[in-house]
Amino acid sequence: MSNFGIIGKENTQSSATGNQGIFNPTDVYKLTIDKKYGFTNAAYQLLSVTELSGSSTSITGFGGYGQYLIFGSGITVSEDAKLQFRISTDGGATYNSGASDYDFTHRELNDQGTIATTKDTGEDEVHIGTSSEGTQPTDFVMECHHFDDGDSELESAGLIEYAKCDVNGTVRDMGFTHWFYNSTGVVGGIQFLPTAGTFSGGSIHIYGVTI
Repeated sequence: MSNFGIIGKENTQSSATGNQGIFNPTDVYKLTIDKKYGFTNAAYQLLSVTELSGSSTSITGFGGYGQYLIFGSGITVSEDAKLQFRISTDGGATYNSGASDYDFTHRELNDQGTIATTKDTGEDEVHIGTSSEGTQPTDFVMECHHFDDGDSELESAGLIEYAKCDVNGTVRDMGFTHWFYNSTGVVGGIQFLPTAGTFSGGSIHIYGVTI
């Protein structure tokens, strides 16, 4: 029992405080902070945290969410390469890598102050950044949408923001990408891998989102 009464299936009346289960805004705020009122983790579920090493990393079994937030932290590869990803529409048995499976537009700002835009309307994977400063640690965040909808008018799509920094924290490369899957199908897996070399460190955190 709290100062606000009994929180749960039981009656919220408290003989100690006289609370009849009617909360004022201050009560609601305090209970929310204590994770005793409203949403706690109902809207977000941690699906996977993967440490990156070896030749490639595949993350599957998304569990039916339509939207995802994916965070990459300190991802490094053994040689100058782009980080890329592909999706699966057969539960992770295969990853779609046809010559025109993905469309994306990428905008990059490098440490020389040069802005470059790349638009690709037919690619076998989606690039997270470029090979510029490819061995520097990469941090990124991805929004993924419509992963649970096979409707041809709601292709799986997303946004990516990324930055590469050296050991001193100096940004060497940064940019953002908009992408979509150029076909239909419910997404059941995603794969991250470098265009060359192997992963040498970092982690990827995947959250399913209910909206």
